[in-house]
Order: sequence, then structure tokens, then C-alpha cells
Amino acid sequence: MALLIGFGDQVIRLLYDSRYQDAAWMLPILAIGIWPRLVCVTIEPALFSIGSVQYTTFGNLCRFVFTVAAIFLGFSWLGKVGAVIGVALNDLIYYLVVCYGLKREGFGCISQDSKATALLLSLVALFAMVRSFVGLGLPIDGWPLVLP
Repeated sequence: MALLIGFGDQVIRLLYDSRYQDAAWMLPILAIGIWPRLVCVTIEPALFSIGSVQYTTFGNLCRFVFTVAAIFLGFSWLGKVGAVIGVALNDLIYYLVVCYGLKREGFGCISQDSKATALLLSLVALFAMVRSFVGLGLPIDGWPLVLP
């Protein structure tokens, strides 16, 4: 994940022609958004195993509502970048609902998820420093951020 976040834009620039260059700034944002999904994949089976699927069902409903709202609000606030950020954050609300369900059912996951997230963020920071050192800038340098 850290490699995809840190160097995904360079891979897009290397593999694709100018028609697909917008994917270079989108990929790091969307890759960050994969993280909550990956963490959920490791914790939600506990809810399934005890038959408490109502939390994941409610989480999916919340994710849908949040995604629709986040795309529209993100686009109105930050243009295309905001819409992509809205899509990337859609699993965050699902993760929060699943964590709530696990806590209600007597399971804990925040400690392990916090440690894994700290490791990811540390690696992303390391790759950002490496990029800066070799003169590649940051993945966010190509964002077409246009504030209304």
C-alpha cells in the first residue's frame, strides 16, 4: 500500500500516455482510501462468525449515503480532487460502524489497527522523503486543485 501511495503516480506516468495522466494524481488518493477496506477485511469476519451481520449491513448503508454526499460535497468544495477524495474516504465510515459493532460485542480492534496504520503512515512518510531526495517531488504536486 505504501509503495502504491508513494510511487503510484510515477508508475502511471511510465506505463500510460498523456490521455491517462489524470490517473497519476488520482491513484495515490484512491490508494489511501483502500486502507480502511483492508483493515475491515481483517476484523469484520468476527462479526459474521457470531452472527451479528446487522453492523456490516448498517455500515454498507452508511457507506452508500456517505459516498453520495462526499462526492457531491467534495466536488463542490475542491472540484475533481474533492470528488476523488470523497470516493477514497467511503470505507472510513464503514470501518467506524464495524468497530462500533465489535466493541458492542466485546471485541477490540483499535489497538492493532492503530499500530498497522502507524506503520503505513511511517512508510508513506519515508517514501515521501525518498521522492523528495531524488527530485520527484510529492504525489500531490500534480493535483489539479481549483478552489471555488
